[in-house]
Amino acid sequence: KYTIFAGAYYGPATISLDESDLRGKMTVRPRPGKDSIHNGVRGTFADRDKEFLPTDFPPVLNAVFLANDKGEKIFKDVEFPFITDTWRAQRLARLINIRDREGLVINFPAKLTALQVAIMDVVKVSIAHLDMVDKEFEVLSWKLTSEGGIDLVLKETSALIYSFDADTDQTVPTLAPNTNLPGPFDTPPAPSGLV
Repeated sequence: KYTIFAGAYYGPATISLDESDLRGKMTVRPRPGKDSIHNGVRGTFADRDKEFLPTDFPPVLNAVFLANDKGEKIFKDVEFPFITDTWRAQRLARLINIRDREGLVINFPAKLTALQVAIMDVVKVSIAHLDMVDKEFEVLSWKLTSEGGIDLVLKETSALIYSFDADTDQTVPTLAPNTNLPGPFDTPPAPSGLV
């Protein structure tokens, strides 16, 4: 069975997991490795105003992440061949930037009490020795095991990741035109000054 999920927040969580749901040792990856970390996203989209040719959108750079990386700009390059306006391209770039940076991932070997959990569900996880209380995670992977348990892969999530304020989170592109020639589909001007 296949299900399509839009890039959105699917909370708030209604299912809770804690130490009593574990059937074995869980592993935690606190953040992505240095080779896959970035603080900005840049790339191209299919601009409908330019005959759907690949066009750069204004790069999205997160000031907090940049400060954490000691001012070193690290960009991830993306292509959005099916996005036709700069606003949506910037919104998706911002989403990619934050989702990739919010990298806490837990491999959670659960008992059958997690049978009610499905992929893309948002669950609350409470683990006392990690000082984690009702932290929200998205279920990335769900696998029934032969020994009678459910192996879950959980990635931290939040409604704030998907929030977008057009006044502060987008940049008006100020690109110079590549040429002053008329477009190939423009109607030519009527001739004048003929005798």
